Amino acid sequence: MEEDLDSILCLIDELKSEDYTVRLHAISNLEQIATAIGDERTREELVPYLTELLEDDNQEVLLAIAVRLGDLSKHVGGAEHMACLLSPLHNLASNEESTIQEKAIESLNRISSQLPPPILEESYVPLIQSLATSDWYSARIASCSLFHIALPRLSSAKQNELSQLFVELAKDDTPMVRRSAASNLGKICQTWDSSELTKLFDVLSFDDHDSVKQMTLESVLKILPKHRELISILKKYSRDKSWRIRYAVLENLNIIIEALGTAQDLLNEITSLLSDSEPEVKCIALLKLEIILPKVNVATIETQILPAVEKLTKDTSLYVKLSLMQAICKFSTYLGDEKSIIRLLPVVAQLVKDDSYEVRMSFAENIQNFNAAIGQDKILLFSVPLLMQLMNDQQWRVRMKVIECLPQLAGLLGVDKFSEQIAVPMMKWVEDTAYSVREAVLEAISQITGIFGSEWTKIRLAPVVMQLSTSPVFNKRMTAIRAVRKFTKVIGLDESFECLKSLANDKVPNVRFNVAKTLKDLAGIFENKNDIRKLLGGMKNDPDADVRFFAEDTLRSL
Repeated sequence: MEEDLDSILCLIDELKSEDYTVRLHAISNLEQIATAIGDERTREELVPYLTELLEDDNQEVLLAIAVRLGDLSKHVGGAEHMACLLSPLHNLASNEESTIQEKAIESLNRISSQLPPPILEESYVPLIQSLATSDWYSARIASCSLFHIALPRLSSAKQNELSQLFVELAKDDTPMVRRSAASNLGKICQTWDSSELTKLFDVLSFDDHDSVKQMTLESVLKILPKHRELISILKKYSRDKSWRIRYAVLENLNIIIEALGTAQDLLNEITSLLSDSEPEVKCIALLKLEIILPKVNVATIETQILPAVEKLTKDTSLYVKLSLMQAICKFSTYLGDEKSIIRLLPVVAQLVKDDSYEVRMSFAENIQNFNAAIGQDKILLFSVPLLMQLMNDQQWRVRMKVIECLPQLAGLLGVDKFSEQIAVPMMKWVEDTAYSVREAVLEAISQITGIFGSEWTKIRLAPVVMQLSTSPVFNKRMTAIRAVRKFTKVIGLDESFECLKSLANDKVPNVRFNVAKTLKDLAGIFENKNDIRKLLGGMKNDPDADVRFFAEDTLRSL
């Protein structure tokens, strides 16, 4: 017990230390001190001393006090005595440092939720009024966050008094104060009738500062389910002169539609934003269509939304056209196959010819949605011709993206239609000038083998590999080696070994040592190890050091 008392006395001494780190340690143990000295001494001695410490210019100390004062509410003798904590917190809430102010506000809100109504009106309301009418804008900012807990527990007269004060804060000369009022408006609306609330939102919606309007929008979204009349603010913001505000409305469209239960109320505004002057707004309007389309009927899509979308094929912005391709392919799901073909295919066909390879590539990226909409029986007639245009695209990234679509197409078309239309050009890609395309097509063939079977692949791939192995082009011979490594069993063990054997004498050392490396990888598959040893035995005497190294390495692994 004596040791505990000594430690408490030590902490009290630390509060008076000139070293701020020592003071911080003591402040972190305020509850321990308060428990030891009792409720009365905490109210009459500890809290006043902490108030004196607020003259400290060290922000870490002030921040710690702002946090711990809220904890002391349990050590002052009950709710009827908590008002003793308000004075120092009033001081801290006026601080210009936002982190200190935020913690002071948190502590004040914790305390105010416990104060009996008489003390709330007698002590807490004057604190709010003092902050709200302060010459310092930081204090007025803080006051906006203190209304929501107090208001519902006040008498009607005090509610009206504070409500009017909040209105004044919403009209404050300082934008940051108005912003704080806007961000807290959604929290206090339960004490206001709809007409007063709408008037105040209207005031804030005319603000010149985007940050104020942004906060107003966020507050509207929080209470929209119970205050549908605020849709007028959303309509106004959809026509706001600031593109960021128009963008913000669209960005929150899923929240808006969920709150309203319909997209019909904002349909005209959303459609007009598809023709916005800012590319960023048009992009998000397009991407948000997938939220709207399930909520409206086909006739509305055809007559109101689709005409606005079709105009965007002539847009000069790359990002708008990318978003358009993505949106169009999702559109198809809601129009049905016949209408998709009539209305959307011309749009897609035009985008596939776009000067930007990214737009052309976007069709391949979104083809799954398009195929699902037009129906499996129409894929060969409409999707495949569009893909065929891209098969020989000058940009290798487009060709690679088309290749990545092929396994899915194989599953949709079936072996006969795929073989007839796509198999031959696909095999030509094995000889593509771009390494990434060659690798992508080998991977695609591997996946298609899993769908159509090994025999299908052997008939088509084996002749191509043998032809590549004798090509005068170095890259093609290297591709033959990679194909043999990936499709050894499909091509056939004998055929694969003969291909590697012929390349073991290639004039290029890189080809020869890749043969040696491949033999190491495939040694477990080939049954006749003597043939491999014999081939590698000759390569051990190769004039190139790398070839000799890999040949010897493979021999050691056998």
